[in-house]
Amino acid sequence: MQLETQHRLLLNHLQPHVLFNMLSTLKSIINNNPKEATDFTVKLSNFLRNSLQNDTSGLHSIQHELSIVEDYLHLQKSRFGNSFVYMIDIPNNFLKYQIASLSIQTLVENAFKHNLFSTYQPLQISISVAKESLFVKNTYAPNDNEKGTGTGLINLNERSEILMNKGIELRKTDKHFEVIVPIKPII
Repeated sequence: MQLETQHRLLLNHLQPHVLFNMLSTLKSIINNNPKEATDFTVKLSNFLRNSLQNDTSGLHSIQHELSIVEDYLHLQKSRFGNSFVYMIDIPNNFLKYQIASLSIQTLVENAFKHNLFSTYQPLQISISVAKESLFVKNTYAPNDNEKGTGTGLINLNERSEILMNKGIELRKTDKHFEVIVPIKPII
């Protein structure tokens, strides 16, 4: 019971963080392009509906998590256009595997928040799996104006430890940042 309560507290901290970032994005486009703002609002509604579907286990299928992140990436296209590219390489046999809810979205959001990118140097994001791990890798070009507190990664690590009995792993080079998230098959 204590682990479930702790997990809910961590997830509740995550959801407002996501919403505030999306509302900031909407604010930035609302005056410049009202039609795009309307479309964005519909997409945001879909994103929030999907991301707030949370069963009591705190786990979702990779397939469900990918639908959330694809909605998120679609929303970011409204803001950043061709300033980023992404690749998702998840074989069908992994789509039913379980992962801590909002794991992928958190990592993709961090890639946008903490890196510099443009149409000339686009942010590159890849999502893949191997064995019992999901990999989210992005180009690493730190945005010095966005000094992170690490809250998103700390939160994700704690949720992974609670739900999967294993934390996340971080790998960083001069050019790439990668997070390895534990996954598990449905038993």
